[in-house]
Amino acid sequence: MSNNHSFEYMVASGALAFDGEGWPWEKPLKLVGLLNPALFTVVIKTLTRQPRQGNHRWYNPFRCVRLLPGGVVNAVGLTNPGIEWWCREVGPKVDSKKIPLVGSILGEPYELAEMVRMLNDFDLVGLEINASCPNTNDDLLTNAAKIVEGSQVAKSESRFPIILKLSVVHDVEKIVTGVSEIVEAFSINSVPWRVVFPNQPSPLEHFGGGGVSGKLAQPYT
Repeated sequence: MSNNHSFEYMVASGALAFDGEGWPWEKPLKLVGLLNPALFTVVIKTLTRQPRQGNHRWYNPFRCVRLLPGGVVNAVGLTNPGIEWWCREVGPKVDSKKIPLVGSILGEPYELAEMVRMLNDFDLVGLEINASCPNTNDDLLTNAAKIVEGSQVAKSESRFPIILKLSVVHDVEKIVTGVSEIVEAFSINSVPWRVVFPNQPSPLEHFGGGGVSGKLAQPYT
């Protein structure tokens, strides 16, 4: 990337929590040597300007996740404590020489500008703009112009290379044309249930259907 950070393997947003060290249930894997986050460039779980409850509840992690043959469907809905919490509790401890971290944020263009400025103070190797969460009521899945505007705002404020996270249901050609001079890489989000299983109700229908990941999603991504 433009800051000379290079990598071969990336961990998707949220898979190793907000700090790249992993969730509590992943700690034993680290202790026995089956998981080494330092081998990857890790994207943190997406942050929003204000705390967002989403659909996840710590006392019942499978409330909004279901295992499928060949994949997973989740409707976590961007549960997070907000960027101020991260800047206060996590950011000061980040060391990208130990675990290279990419920040991940979602919001309106004006919120992105503020969040980018907040993250500039921390030791990250890149910044992902999440424009594609299938589990929220945001209009980013349909508003290509807003995605381009948000990317422009982020680029103008950020000291980090910009990664844009898109969905297979976006107007990808229009967005890519609009951000060709702005972003350095694209990541691809999980695929909305209705795309993978158009005639089958989701086990998470009460949360809007959710997004499918794993091998089931690969023909689309």
